[in-house]
Amino acid sequence: MPDPTPIAAPPPIAPQTPYFADVFPFGMYNNARWQISQHQFAAGVLLAQAAVEMGARHAFLLMLVRRHGPLSDEERDQLLPSSLSFLQDDCRALWCELTGRRVSRPKDPPVWTNYERHVHYRNAIAHGDTWGDSWGWQSVAAAGQFILRLDEHMAAVDRDAPDR
Repeated sequence: MPDPTPIAAPPPIAPQTPYFADVFPFGMYNNARWQISQHQFAAGVLLAQAAVEMGARHAFLLMLVRRHGPLSDEERDQLLPSSLSFLQDDCRALWCELTGRRVSRPKDPPVWTNYERHVHYRNAIAHGDTWGDSWGWQSVAAAGQFILRLDEHMAAVDRDAPDR
């Protein structure tokens, strides 16, 4: 059976901060886009969420070090949210506490709503409830838009940081 014809990848993103433009989260997101173009929907969705969480971890760590100073591994583990999925209340609460911004606002465009759907879809793939399908394109695009929202928050945090 011949390979399916590649499809257009979800749109590229251009994060402005090192937390999301770093080689790992940015590379992971671009790999997700490529996977979608090759009809590898499940892989693309999983990689897109990994990109969100890698960038978020980097951002959380910087903000925690700015607040508390250098952290031991134990302190870091105690201060980070239990999960880097923003569907978890403690993750959203800590983000809001550290950035002064809510990931669910503004409601238009529907970045948060689309991201919620992406994470539920990612969870269904990760737990074997689905193998992925063409909704993977929209899911990866939603993760990309959420990365840009987090990146915007971090750009503001960096502008306001006393050590900048």
